[in-house]
Amino acid sequence: MAVKEIVESTNETRDGRRSLRVGKVGRTTGLTWGQTNDIASMVREKPGNDGEEITCLAWGIVSRVDGKTFGAPGDSGSAIFDFQGRVCGMLTMVLESAYKRKFDIVYAVPMDIVMEDIKKHRGGEAYIL
Repeated sequence: MAVKEIVESTNETRDGRRSLRVGKVGRTTGLTWGQTNDIASMVREKPGNDGEEITCLAWGIVSRVDGKTFGAPGDSGSAIFDFQGRVCGMLTMVLESAYKRKFDIVYAVPMDIVMEDIKKHRGGEAYIL
């Protein structure tokens, strides 16, 4: 799913914000539900030993009100999908709350960016089956 489609697929919430309801099945937390934050983020990290900084567009996903956290360490790489079954992105980072020691927000990279990166580094086409 492309960034543009994600934005166009959002619905207005009770408080007037735009949000897309999503789910994922993670290794640690299993099936969970959340909703996207309406603010896109730029995530910067230095994953390798070469010191090169990587910057990537990501969007935050917050847990639903059921009290179950959307993601936890070990869920990275999980596919994020919408209620129509479309793969929207890949879970890449979990932020832990200092308040209740729960994981309140995760970051996902939109799937079109993931697919472009696969094509760039592996060559050839990339497909979602």
